[in-house]
Amino acid sequence: MLDNEKRYCGNYAVIYHSYSQAYILYEIHAAIASIIFGLENCAPLPRLLLHAFDDLNNAEELKKKHQNTWRTDHDPRFRQAAICASTSLLSADPEASPYTVWDHGYHVGQITGFVKLLLTQLGISHLKSEIVKLCKQYDNGKPRYQKPGKLLQIFVRRDIINSVAYAAQPMGHPCRNRRNLQAHLAKNVKIHGQVRVEPQPTVSCHVSCGKKTLLQQNNHEFIHTATAATTTTTTT
Repeated sequence: MLDNEKRYCGNYAVIYHSYSQAYILYEIHAAIASIIFGLENCAPLPRLLLHAFDDLNNAEELKKKHQNTWRTDHDPRFRQAAICASTSLLSADPEASPYTVWDHGYHVGQITGFVKLLLTQLGISHLKSEIVKLCKQYDNGKPRYQKPGKLLQIFVRRDIINSVAYAAQPMGHPCRNRRNLQAHLAKNVKIHGQVRVEPQPTVSCHVSCGKKTLLQQNNHEFIHTATAATTTTTTT
């Protein structure tokens, strides 16, 4: 992962998303994207349903909605439209630094309701038990005895990072010391701190995994890396 940073840091900012229980939802998203859109090797896919983004065109609008309506990133509406992440693999954050949650990942609240909502909208809610059972059994191809922590490394083009994410404190509150996330990440200082990311499905569901795969759509460009040498998700 650090080799990836060295390779892409000139034009891309890197963020790290730690998770555990949510892998079930991410894998279901990827399976659906594969069946409906013909996308292959796109797992993990954090968000898929479009309705959560109806009034959200960028991270600035996500931040305003948090401040004026939701007040916390624990609100189910916020969780449907955003993911939490860190701006450094090694620096300490107020909570959930990647290196401190490496083994067990990070999660807040249950994801059962989100899985049920997704399957209901697809008209296959009656298959929930079987689908969840399969996800738990295979867990991205890893033996079940392994620890559940997972880490998603995402690269975002620096000139559009402010439209994709905003600098945050715990609970999703905006960080006043890093109002301009793009400028902060470009400084020659120790990078640290959380962000909240708006993973628009119109962008992220079109990302195909590869050693170096670029996506260009709606002025967004991501790199997702997923090979033995450059890994998107690491299960410890």
